[in-house]
Amino acid sequence: MVDIVVGAPSWKKSWSLPLFFESLRANVDPAKTGLTFVVPAQDHATREIIANLSDGFAWVEIQRDKFPFDDDTNYRAQAAAKNYLIAQAIKSRAKHFIMWDTDLLAPAGTVEEAIRDDKPLTGIWVWLNRSAPQKLRHYDEEKDEFRDV
Repeated sequence: MVDIVVGAPSWKKSWSLPLFFESLRANVDPAKTGLTFVVPAQDHATREIIANLSDGFAWVEIQRDKFPFDDDTNYRAQAAAKNYLIAQAIKSRAKHFIMWDTDLLAPAGTVEEAIRDDKPLTGIWVWLNRSAPQKLRHYDEEKDEFRDV
């Protein structure tokens, strides 16, 4: 059993995977983390990079998608992929599940803070320009306000 499962939809993302794995390793203990990916069958580059960079994780599963990803507006395929990832997380009986797109990065400690705050649902949303934000903020439900992290 693993503590965390990271579900990663990963079509046409070979360009971002090295940075994704760097960010992932800065946030989780690989030995206690399972990874599940959905990658189109024809995307050999993404599959190869995942295989090369995923050493040390508790387990790694790469599912071929069930619908064609012929363009970025195939929402049926995207929904099916994300539902598959959620099903894998439930099946694994992990304590925590994070849906984390492979073109998003998070600073070290982001996952730890989300777990510490005992949030029932976690997603990663971060900056896209590769420079760290000047300030991170977290919504405090009790005070109904954002606080600096």
